[in-house]
Amino acid sequence: GSFMKEGAMLMAGFDMISAFKDLKDIGVGESIGVFTSIVGFMILMGGIVFFAKMLAGEPLERVT
Repeated sequence: GSFMKEGAMLMAGFDMISAFKDLKDIGVGESIGVFTSIVGFMILMGGIVFFAKMLAGEPLERVT
């Protein structure tokens, strides 16, 4: 159900943030690593907001 989406967003956000060092180790440009970290942070924050709304019992349609 709904918990799976929030959990997947949290995992994807953490994975993208943790990929920074791996990308740096394989020689990918630092700007790409920073970009993936920023996108990962945004996904992580979205997952936290959706998760908090789910726990509060509010419908997800009201998330702005």
